[in-house]
Amino acid sequence: MLSSAAFFGARRRFFCVDFTRPHRGNTTATYVTLINFTEHGARNIKDTIKRTDAAKQASAAAGVTIKDVFWTQGQYDIVIISESNDEIAANAVVLNAVKAGNVRTQVMRAFTAAEMQKILDKIP
Repeated sequence: MLSSAAFFGARRRFFCVDFTRPHRGNTTATYVTLINFTEHGARNIKDTIKRTDAAKQASAAAGVTIKDVFWTQGQYDIVIISESNDEIAANAVVLNAVKAGNVRTQVMRAFTAAEMQKILDKIP
């Protein structure tokens, strides 16, 4: 199976989530979202904190908690750590942000040590 970076090309980052292993149940899932500004978003860089605050409020209303936001140097402009027990809501929040045209995103499901141990327990 091709990775999303291989499929879309290393230079272009889009919203992607591995749906082959969707989150299910009442356990809260953690997501790491890697963000790059689009040209439009870079032109409006002075509004990035306001847009992030608005995204936090919209996320909370949808049942998604944004735990941390970091503006970064290097390959990605922003890294967001979020949690949700509703995979559909988590994906809708990200798609809504992409729809605004300021960012491109890549989303990764993150696992705690306890969650990883449950995964490892299923490996014969």
